Amino acid sequence: ALRAALKLELPMIDTGTTDPTVTETRIQWLLHNFPDDRQQGYALADYIFNQLKLKHVGILRENARYGRKGFQEFFDMARRMGQQPAVVVKYGLSERSFSEQLHTLNRIGIDGLVIWGNAYQTGLILKQMRAMGMKQPVFGSSRVAYPEVVKVAGAAAEGLVAVCAMDPARQDPEWLAFRKRFQKRFNAEPGPYASYAYD
Repeated sequence: ALRAALKLELPMIDTGTTDPTVTETRIQWLLHNFPDDRQQGYALADYIFNQLKLKHVGILRENARYGRKGFQEFFDMARRMGQQPAVVVKYGLSERSFSEQLHTLNRIGIDGLVIWGNAYQTGLILKQMRAMGMKQPVFGSSRVAYPEVVKVAGAAAEGLVAVCAMDPARQDPEWLAFRKRFQKRFNAEPGPYASYAYD
């Protein structure tokens, strides 16, 4: 799409990717308004290291582009804050059992876990983690901030903190009016992507 926008000199508005490399292409026809992984990584790192003062944090990430690019932004931000995440463990997109990864994280003795992946697998990870007796606080990227996590994990999702590109509990008139129109048209709550795409 970027190559087509460049060749056709066609303006393209990106309202949905969190990949920071998209805007690094320096293609003047691309406009981007969605908070990318740099902003999300900073928000998580600030909360975990500066506010909660955790010291021995592990990262569990999906082994795909979203997991590779996103976790790296969090990792780099943590290092700039003088914090070195204890370990990075990966999982495949089709995995449903995470016992090997969780045993590794538990053995290392982490005091917090960052999950950079999708909602469904995060729900499974939380459920399996709590079943193993792991009580560490868990944090997640914006793809974790969806009801599907709670649907899959149930009570194991209690306490999960995820960064999100919007606050769905806002009470300002513009947001409430947009939310009402969106619900009427699509019979669903607007998520971050719908909110940033709205003109």
